[in-house]
Amino acid sequence: MGRSRPAGGALTDPTYWDDYWRDLELPADVTPGAHTAIDPILEVIDRFVASDSPLSVLEIGGAPGRFLAHIWRRFGHRVCLLDSSPVGIEVARRNFNLLGVPGEVIGGDFLVSYDAAPQFDVVLSLGLIEHFGDAQSAVAAHLRYLSPGGTLIVGCPNYQGVNLALARRFSPSSLRGHNVDATRIDVWQRFERELGLEVRFRGYIGGFQPAMFGRCDRTSAVHRAVGRAFALAGRGMDRLNRRTGGRVSTLMNRWNSPRWSHYVLGVYRKGSS
Repeated sequence: MGRSRPAGGALTDPTYWDDYWRDLELPADVTPGAHTAIDPILEVIDRFVASDSPLSVLEIGGAPGRFLAHIWRRFGHRVCLLDSSPVGIEVARRNFNLLGVPGEVIGGDFLVSYDAAPQFDVVLSLGLIEHFGDAQSAVAAHLRYLSPGGTLIVGCPNYQGVNLALARRFSPSSLRGHNVDATRIDVWQRFERELGLEVRFRGYIGGFQPAMFGRCDRTSAVHRAVGRAFALAGRGMDRLNRRTGGRVSTLMNRWNSPRWSHYVLGVYRKGSS
């Protein structure tokens, strides 16, 4: 079976992700109303994967599979996870077992183009394309797994405006391996045109999320105090969100801008040809 690899310009490798996933506490899941940063993402996903009939859903770079677990639990869709990290693959399999999710987990590099790649009704990635120097090539690689007329959902943290300034100031390690330009709407508009994608949704969501800067790399007392304050604020918002049935996340999501919103998310339809 012939294969080729486009110039995706990966800024991380499987070893980076092995270290990232190695100490993750399982089971890992997402629950609507639990986290102010995640609720707006779930709202968009749910809107566009809802279907009266079962769909096939692939998440690329999806370890540990918590979003797929939600999709299977809510809609009963057939879910599949593709990841290149050996540790991430094992973590995802264990997580699916613990959560009772009958999902498939595949190890492999999505940038490798096979002659007959499996096709899915929905292809999803969250927090992936910003790890490539060439975001368009990364998105193009997603489309090889998407059936004609299928739905592509792509999202990543927003490192622009105040978020970029705070990350550089308090947690520069969070920028390691990230292409901050991949979160710019003008970059997304460019690959949308080049790849012939029909835009169904595109926007900045989630409002400002202080927990994004809760891990401080600096050693000074002031920096560390501010980092703890960000972390405490994030945890407090989540607790209040759970107590109010998700009202905090709804309120936060009313005020969005590329200058401060936590996340950027796009939903697209692939052409039929």
